[in-house]
Amino acid sequence: MPQAQPNVDLALAVTNAARAWLSAEPDAATLATHVAALELVWTAQRETHDAALWSALASAMIRVNDAPDAARVALQDAAALLDLNIQLWQFTQAEAYRAAARRWTDLALTRFDAVRGLFPTNASAKANVFYVDVNARMAEALYHAWRALDEPQARAIAGELLGQVSDAFVVGKGLYQRFEMPDGARSETRHLAAYTNALQMFLTAMETTGRGTYLSRAGILADFVLAQEWASAAGLDFAERAQLAAALTRLFKFTKTSAYATATRALLSQTADVPSSVAAAAFALALKSWRAMA
Repeated sequence: MPQAQPNVDLALAVTNAARAWLSAEPDAATLATHVAALELVWTAQRETHDAALWSALASAMIRVNDAPDAARVALQDAAALLDLNIQLWQFTQAEAYRAAARRWTDLALTRFDAVRGLFPTNASAKANVFYVDVNARMAEALYHAWRALDEPQARAIAGELLGQVSDAFVVGKGLYQRFEMPDGARSETRHLAAYTNALQMFLTAMETTGRGTYLSRAGILADFVLAQEWASAAGLDFAERAQLAAALTRLFKFTKTSAYATATRALLSQTADVPSSVAAAAFALALKSWRAMA
């Protein structure tokens, strides 16, 4: 029986929805929570060279980058905006995007708890709890900031966070999502975002530092996830499938391990619950990456 294949037309439908959404000029707060939609529009603009689409994206980036309440943006959204501004600056060489990337970097650095060596998830979160998903995502963004912006403090913090994320993995048990400081009590080994964010962090660290050991760590995490059969898509919502597919696709590009490509295909072939709206922007991006890989 032939294997089910991802529906790449769905990516176009979601892209069109993102285009319409952006034309309505959403406010800065809305834009900050839909960075994947902005990235999807950016991808479409590079493919089509649509001047009107570029104008709408550029206007949206001004609104979100200049928002007066940027310090309130969730950490993972801030990380995504830092990354997107770096991509835009590297492609366009427009100083405005470089300056915005530096502002998002500075905002991130001010939210780092240097005493405990972590990013608290929010102001009300227990200050002594290290959450792997958030801190791995911030580490990845700071590696980007170090590489693109030559920010030495970003390098130091990223390395510190990478070490703590590495320590959260226990062979045979998995990657713990949270652990208490300083007593080290750990919990939650089935939090998918911890694995996907850590995997992406290790790959970015490998690209940035050239250390092959980080690729090995990414492979260990991916193999653990596959061994748990989470990639069968049962029990994962479309956002989680997109996260895992994106991470496995990127890992496949480095390793050419067929198991990662097979798992990605299975994840992206499940589309019954995927809406044709900006909510599925990350899924559309994963489809585009898969298509490029295939």
